[in-house]
Amino acid sequence: MGLLHGSTRKSPGNSAFDAGSLQGMAHSEQGVLEVRQAQPDDVDALAELGMEIQQLHAQGRPDVFREANLSALREFFESQFTLEKHALIAIVGQEPIGYLLAEHIQREGNAFNHESSILDIHHVAVAASARRRGRQGT
Repeated sequence: MGLLHGSTRKSPGNSAFDAGSLQGMAHSEQGVLEVRQAQPDDVDALAELGMEIQQLHAQGRPDVFREANLSALREFFESQFTLEKHALIAIVGQEPIGYLLAEHIQREGNAFNHESSILDIHHVAVAASARRRGRQGT
């Protein structure tokens, strides 16, 4: 599973964010890939996917990252279902293969800055079994 940190900024004055605009379906050799907004029923799948990446982080940087703990990951993912936070899950067939966690941050304008609407992407994870299956040259 891979992890990416970053953010996406929408233009000033455009503060609306619709998580549904990130959802979709695509066809691949492995079947139909569905990306949809995660639901509370998906917490176990999200936590299982999170275990792999957390284990990699803890092995690589034990001074920064905690050991993977399925119960703690379930609790964390349960906390992601708020108006400001967005969790998307990628599924092929019945198998969850990845997720994206993001937070919508709106800031009012002030004497220094224009108002802004930022989608801060915290995690992008893809199961090892689903990596490197994209189509090159398309």
